[in-house]
Amino acid sequence: SVDIQGVGAVGGRLAQLCAFLMDEMPAGEAGVGFLRTELLEFLGPLAKKSPETAVQVQPVEVKDAEGRVLKMAQVSVLPEARLEGMEFRFTYQLPLKG
Repeated sequence: SVDIQGVGAVGGRLAQLCAFLMDEMPAGEAGVGFLRTELLEFLGPLAKKSPETAVQVQPVEVKDAEGRVLKMAQVSVLPEARLEGMEFRFTYQLPLKG
């Protein structure tokens, strides 16, 4: 059986790290590179073989409930660790500073 609690713990730690990084993130497009670098460092050996797919950060625009356009970073983390042959992808959207 898959250790769902372990997977949840990894997802929770990634979310905590992203929240922490929000305070230090530079404005604009520099924030995209900053997030990618910091997340790759956090993953360490879990990203070593293929860092280009382990952490992907793309700038995106989304609309809020009032229709305003918000600039966000779409963060996708795909660690090399597997549980019973299953891969796990964690996806977050974080606001980019203006």
